[in-house]
Amino acid sequence: MRAAGMILFALLLLAAAVSADTTYQTITVFNDPNLSGYPPNAAQYDWISAKGRLTQGVGWSWLNAPSYSAIVFSQLAEGGCPSPPGAFYCKHGTSYQKIDQSWLGTDNYLGVKASDITHLSYYTYTTIKGYGAANAPYSCDSWDHMVQQPIHLEITFKPSPDSNQYIHLIHRPWGLRGEKRSFYSFEVWQYWDALAPDQVWWDALPENGGSQEGSYGNWDYFFNPITGKYPNAVIAAPCPGEYDGKWGENECTPTSSYRTATGKSLNLVVGAHDFTVTYPGSASSSAWWQESDYFEGYADNLTVGVRDASGNETITTWDFERYDPRYYANNNQPMGGTYGIKNSSITSPSVTGNARYRQYFVMWGKVIDASQVPNKFTIDDGSGNPVLVVASGGDAFVMQNDYVRVEGAVSKRRTPCPQYQIGYYFTAKPEGVWIIDRPFF
Repeated sequence: MRAAGMILFALLLLAAAVSADTTYQTITVFNDPNLSGYPPNAAQYDWISAKGRLTQGVGWSWLNAPSYSAIVFSQLAEGGCPSPPGAFYCKHGTSYQKIDQSWLGTDNYLGVKASDITHLSYYTYTTIKGYGAANAPYSCDSWDHMVQQPIHLEITFKPSPDSNQYIHLIHRPWGLRGEKRSFYSFEVWQYWDALAPDQVWWDALPENGGSQEGSYGNWDYFFNPITGKYPNAVIAAPCPGEYDGKWGENECTPTSSYRTATGKSLNLVVGAHDFTVTYPGSASSSAWWQESDYFEGYADNLTVGVRDASGNETITTWDFERYDPRYYANNNQPMGGTYGIKNSSITSPSVTGNARYRQYFVMWGKVIDASQVPNKFTIDDGSGNPVLVVASGGDAFVMQNDYVRVEGAVSKRRTPCPQYQIGYYFTAKPEGVWIIDRPFF
């Protein structure tokens, strides 16, 4: 018995030694009313009031490339933001005669072996927009014309520390060609575990794929220490020099070197790297530029876990914020809190204004429409304004006539597409739907 107790104690000590707490790091963007660092024609896009420049967050940089219609900064995020009030934000124009790209990158993980990455996740929010003029009807008539990927991770690797060749892996949260998109992919915060078996990574450099652009698979397909395509891969710095909006070779050459827009190795990116692409398994090329035409969206809470040689794990969550004294208390901490409101208050200016960016709300009501459960349902508390509730976790297993409590944020669908305009609605947190009573009659 004593021996068993000693073994149990040793196992507990071992578990404590390899466990890790998550460290939170904030990347802050300060207001810059003089538009320092912005292109001269930035004012014509009417985004002046939201301009900022990155002044905090060691090792991070951001850039819009190669044209001027892509604007990148942090601002107050839409309802349901995992770390309110702000998030990394991108807004693009058309990519028809140029390719808009937005990048936010870091070299904090240079030299880390891919198989030692234990956690890689982030959140995204994508507005319903797409190919065609911003308000043109033909940008709304087909899923083929909608934005095809959210902001996503792109990471630079080398097959081994001493290799002179590069690997550029692109996370494709909505599937290789966006085939996993649905109505519920838009205008709601989504969580991505990029190491999960069902997540697609694209080995996109043409040189690594012969006649087609690379190969694709999940993280284990590429980096499993025994069976992976690149079992010894490490995160590596791109070639030095100016980025021209496209990639060339998979190594550093005098004429066409591999580079990233930020010059960093781990980036959050949105935007095609060329006008066309031939996806793995395809016999013809696709219009890659349409993927992010008129893109608008956010990303937040990038979490990276790394295991060292001793088995100790370090986990860091990067929270992207835009500093604005109106949204911070005297102690420089974001104001927030959770407040109960009536259904009729969802359109009140006190809720739909700045408050919806800063805090969560609780509402109660009877389920009057459960036809689209578990993704969404409608409640009514008798105040004369039924409210659509979107379950960000897809976990709203409620029934018609249930009495429920929902906790989350007030959101607004801003799409120009008339068939998707539903005005203000309520985004429930994952596991934010509680059934209070279920009448049986």
